[in-house]
Amino acid sequence: MASYNWTQKSNLFMLSPDRSRIFDDNIRRKTRSVVAAIDFGTTYSGYAYSFPDLNKTDPFKIYANADWTDGSRMLTPKAPTVVLFDKARRFHSFGYNAETKYNDLAYEDEHKGWRYFRRFRTTIFQNNRLSPHTEIDDEQGQKMLALDVFAAAIQFLKDHLLTRLRDIRTYVLPTDIDWVLTVPAIWEDEAKKFMTIAANQAGIPGDQLTLVYEYEAAAVYCKGIKDLSKDGGQASESFGAGSKFMVIDLGDTADIIVHEVQHDGKLVALAAISGGPWGGILVDRQLEKFLIDLFGKDVIDKFSEDCKPDKLDMDRMVEVKKTTDKFIKGFKLYRELKNKDFDKSLLETDFSQTVSNTRDKLHVANTVFLDMFKESKEKVINHVEAQLKHTDLGNVKTIMMVGGFSESEIMQEAIKERFEDKGYEVIVPEQAGLAVVKGAVLYGYKPDSFCSGKMPFTYGFADYEPRKTRLVVAAIDFGTAYSGYAYSFLDEYKKDPFKIYANADWSDGTGLVTPKAPTIVLFDKAKRFHSFGYKAETKYNDLANGDEHKGWRYFKRFKMTLFQNNRLSLRTQIDDEQGQKMLALDVFAAAIQFLKDHLLARLKNRSNDFRPTDIDWVLTVPAIWEDAAKQFMIIAADQAGIPGDQLTLAYEPEAAAVFCKEIKVDLSTEGNQASELKSFSEGSKFMIIDLGGGTADITVHEVQNDRTLAALAAPSGGPWGGTLVDGQLDKFLIGLFGKDVIDKFSEDCKPDKLDMDRMVEIKKRQIDSSSDKVHIKLPNELFDLYRELNNKDFDKSLLETDFSQTVSKTRDRLHVANKIFLDMFKESKEKLINHVEAQLRRTDLRNVKTIMMVGGFSESEIMQEAIKERFKDKGYEVIVPEQAGLAVVKGAVIYGHNPDSICSRKMPFTYGISTAVPFEDNLHARVHRYVRADGKEMCEDIFKTFTVKGEKVVPRKTSAKHTFQSPAAGNTRVTVEVYKSVEDTPPMYTTDCKRVGELVLHTRSCQVDQKALINVKMMFGGTKVSVEAQEQGTMGMNKVEAEFDWLKN
Repeated sequence: MASYNWTQKSNLFMLSPDRSRIFDDNIRRKTRSVVAAIDFGTTYSGYAYSFPDLNKTDPFKIYANADWTDGSRMLTPKAPTVVLFDKARRFHSFGYNAETKYNDLAYEDEHKGWRYFRRFRTTIFQNNRLSPHTEIDDEQGQKMLALDVFAAAIQFLKDHLLTRLRDIRTYVLPTDIDWVLTVPAIWEDEAKKFMTIAANQAGIPGDQLTLVYEYEAAAVYCKGIKDLSKDGGQASESFGAGSKFMVIDLGDTADIIVHEVQHDGKLVALAAISGGPWGGILVDRQLEKFLIDLFGKDVIDKFSEDCKPDKLDMDRMVEVKKTTDKFIKGFKLYRELKNKDFDKSLLETDFSQTVSNTRDKLHVANTVFLDMFKESKEKVINHVEAQLKHTDLGNVKTIMMVGGFSESEIMQEAIKERFEDKGYEVIVPEQAGLAVVKGAVLYGYKPDSFCSGKMPFTYGFADYEPRKTRLVVAAIDFGTAYSGYAYSFLDEYKKDPFKIYANADWSDGTGLVTPKAPTIVLFDKAKRFHSFGYKAETKYNDLANGDEHKGWRYFKRFKMTLFQNNRLSLRTQIDDEQGQKMLALDVFAAAIQFLKDHLLARLKNRSNDFRPTDIDWVLTVPAIWEDAAKQFMIIAADQAGIPGDQLTLAYEPEAAAVFCKEIKVDLSTEGNQASELKSFSEGSKFMIIDLGGGTADITVHEVQNDRTLAALAAPSGGPWGGTLVDGQLDKFLIGLFGKDVIDKFSEDCKPDKLDMDRMVEIKKRQIDSSSDKVHIKLPNELFDLYRELNNKDFDKSLLETDFSQTVSKTRDRLHVANKIFLDMFKESKEKLINHVEAQLRRTDLRNVKTIMMVGGFSESEIMQEAIKERFKDKGYEVIVPEQAGLAVVKGAVIYGHNPDSICSRKMPFTYGISTAVPFEDNLHARVHRYVRADGKEMCEDIFKTFTVKGEKVVPRKTSAKHTFQSPAAGNTRVTVEVYKSVEDTPPMYTTDCKRVGELVLHTRSCQVDQKALINVKMMFGGTKVSVEAQEQGTMGMNKVEAEFDWLKN
């Protein structure tokens, strides 16, 4: 999206345009003689244009190419987004020509090596690794630079339009055109920048290009034209000032936006853009499923591969039928049936009453096809109804349907049937599929058509407010090695906050019972969820014992794949034990859903009256996780069936602090008798060390007079949990037996490997420094494998190794010197102790004298001894509460009931914006120097801080505010870019920071010769950071807001 830098002038800041800007916010160039728009769609693309001299008298004198044809009788207002390259990777054709050529080649089996790309636009959606070097696959799996494919498509449309223009006005030059390119509002900045680079490669210079959101273009078009299908084809009265209308843009997706027309004709958004993937692609998927069910997947796959021309004819015919027919008399689906027995087979299927066959045509009952639209209709209608129930949309009475899929009479009838009886006017303009591209042309003349917008996304999680009507608060502690849940009832919490229930009977079936279950997920060969925890372990190892595990997907300790993963996205895949990939989102969601369903079943055992909507959920996350990982967990929880309005995230160490604040601890340090049992009093300061399987999280809090907690330091820590010990143990076993033996044992003896792992997990917590040796029972199969692969007994080999003095063997037991095991904990101990010592040396933490150890790995006696040995002699009291592994999940339950228990936090980052100041040679780097239009030298990318790392912030109270000027007189669109820094000392330049997001404000009150004054305010302290930009002189009416997730950022 657009980017600006800010310029400081005296005590006021001035906005100056970035030289790499995508959007041009200045008044449109009067010297250019054409405005042209390209609507680059997933399935279809097209263009439209108009001439300024005609626009002045009739803005809707807009031309679009209406003769895209497949060479037969088919004409469409846009062309398929299909690009074909020859074997030398030279562009060959686009649209219908590309489709026909490629299928002709395939018919002669000459298509190998040609590159055929279709529906490739989605490859840059939520692609965190997108760059000019990104490659995409064609239909044959051959790779090409995505940039070359996109640029070729844009260049074809550009050249096609230029040819058409020269047929009309021969004097038009490429430099005479202002171009507008449409993009989805939900695209990331990288994707929009990518499209700008592709357009530039296609021959559209940056100073001739503007990007516009598709939904904004549709709204501009709908504002000026209500219904060209009324009054004999004449347009009815356009929307006047005060009119409110909803636009439903139906393409491959459904985008919904609501606007109000202002007195100056500009549009103000009444709601943020919303919608979902409910467009024509849903119908395509249902049709594909129908054909597979009818003919079989093997037949359809072979037909698609071997009969490409016939497949193309079928696809084209279906696309036309999908949008223009009512299917009243039944749908005839062409298929060149080569299997003569299909007729007889059909009579034996479930389709015998709904499908019949005559020669090469199928006759399908209309209900079958109507059902294919069912999901799209229901999801769009339900969403629109929910939107219209909002109090601020009560006066909206007009619904405009645009987009290619809006031309489907089935979709039109569904919307009209549901809403017209309720008093809404539903309008489908003529050529609804061209509304976006024609609106983009109008936007090209007036880029200030919008005076304000609503943020389409919340960059964070809604502040948790206790819902008095909900009966239960439940918390899920999703751990690296183990996971579990706890819950409590509202009525019992009021009487006793520690009346918290946790499932304590997680069992492996052999007598091993743990307070949490192993974080292990098993899917069958069809990628369907099978089991979780101990049951997943046992089932998979039973399969492996019978050599039947191939193809099943077994995931363990996968949580750490989210830690410091800079390329994390919804499409991120993770490997199971066999190296098979699955979407990480599906694996995480399956684990959360199991724990959720397990808890619900437990609640229903207490009462059948409990419903999922009766529960407020809390999901714990490490404090040191990056924003993408936390957002990922929110989406996974939603996929697991926990709606966003019932979900709160909690830092694991903060939850532990809430729990530890109230528990009664033994404060005696002498003798065998406790001097007193009590909880922390007002003014008490304590550190929480939350040691889990993957990470160590440290927080420090002080108990306030009202019993709330104030953070004394920002959360900190690192990946120093129990998995570090596991890694050292693996290294020890490989050194002892050899990698080949351990690998074969792990692969061929999975049940024995499982028994060994479980035993080691218990030993890991029981080992202490007082023992001379650690005794480990190992499976006999391990020793047998050693003999098989090395042709000698392990006992004899052991005497010849470096372990001869520290390891001995008796039957199936190893006797290992305790020092070896203690060394396995060395890295975890040292990193943790060094970090804690560094924290406690801080002047603001010198009065902290109590350390609480929680988390599963805190139950390790070695870790307890290490912390106590280092800190007790220095006057610190180290406390490990009973069932330390449940402190986080139980604290999360208490936090869910009372989120105000955290009264203040410490900022984990420094927040600010990009500014520019007068350039000074002895101060600024010349790489940031630029010269303004007035000749003044400036230094851009200066980081202007609003709050600094470590600063105390209070929820809903702490804020910072600054005033800025737009960069030049007459600017109508200003952008605020927000940055953050992890450094203790804020850097000078934003190039050393991480970009968080931006706000875009369309100015309304300033004159052409004036610079707008903009107030920018940031609010801190809650579970989110909010940013607001407001134009002075509009009495607060012109402002936009964004929320950047506190946990997430």
